[in-house]
Order: sequence, then C-alpha cells, then structure tokens
Amino acid sequence: MVQTAHMTVGKMLQTDSGRKQLKKLFKLCDDIDIANTKDVANFYSNLAGNFEGVVQYNKDNRAFEDASGCIRPVQFGFYQTSDLKDQPFTGFSFEQCVDIFGAKFNADLIQKGINRTNTNYGAYAMNPTKIVFPNGSIDPWHAFSFTTTSADQHFTTIYIDGTAHCANMYPSTPADPPQLTESRKTINILIGQWLTS
Repeated sequence: MVQTAHMTVGKMLQTDSGRKQLKKLFKLCDDIDIANTKDVANFYSNLAGNFEGVVQYNKDNRAFEDASGCIRPVQFGFYQTSDLKDQPFTGFSFEQCVDIFGAKFNADLIQKGINRTNTNYGAYAMNPTKIVFPNGSIDPWHAFSFTTTSADQHFTTIYIDGTAHCANMYPSTPADPPQLTESRKTINILIGQWLTS
C-alpha cells in the first residue's frame, strides 16, 4: 500500500494537474516546484516521516510520542496547541492522555505534577548557577524560559534574534546569521570557564 501510494504521488508530480491535485489534497501553502529538487525532496520527506518514525522506533521507545504529549501537561501545565483563542485541541489532548494512561490521568495529577516541578526547580523564584538559557526569537518555547538576565542572577540568557528551536545546537554553516554564530561562541566560552573552575 505504501509503495503504491509512493508511485501514485510520483506520477502526480509529473503533471501540472497532478501537482495541483496534490497541493489541494495535502493543503500545501505553495505550488510544488518540480524543477526545485529540494522542494520535491521536502515534500517527500514530510510524507515519508509518517512511516519513518514507526519503523525507526519499532518496539524500543514504544509510545514515546504519545507519552511526550502527556508529560508536558503534567510537568508544565500545558498542551501542545495552536495560537487560536478558542483551542480545539486541549480537550482532545486531555482525553487522549486518559485513553493512554487511564483514569489516573486527571486534573489533580496535572496540578500535582506542576506543583512538584515548581517546587523542584523554584518556579519563577529559581536561582540556578552555571546555566545558560539560549532562546530563539521565533521559537515558541522561549515563552517558558528566561530571556533576560539581571545583575543579581547567576546564570546567562542569550536571546538569538531570528532563530528557531534549538538553532544553537545545530552544526554551524556558512549561512548562519552572525547573532547565531556569536551565541555559540559565548556558550562555548561559558562552558569552558565552568569546566576549568
């Protein structure tokens, strides 16, 4: 079935009408540019990713994705959602976690998990040392992090304009923006100082 679908998509990519049909079927924002091999590869990669995860994590790490979606609310009190005011996903996500873990997954469990995390890490009053908090300006996770450092704090924040999630952890490339390159240098210097002190 997967092979047949792959071959069908390949044939559809060869014609204008097929590409238009794929755009509509997969609700793509832009037309598929068949002359741009990266565009085609990205499209195929997104389709294949649905199967790759199943194959790659077969048996070991079973149900990892399901569990991770339920760990976040217990630790941090939020579900992965969208930016809509009236969230269509929160109820669904909660029910999904109940389906996976049973009735013990409830509002009380979530609140206890949040309280435990806040107690362990200090919530807004945490006072960490030898920690650097790099955050990209377009990473939605930066809202959960420290983005500024005051004089009385013993940690460093680095706000990297124009970068997304974990950009500072990716291998460097000549196309990296200067602020990303500088942030990596700063992080390396800090860690080097901590290791030698």
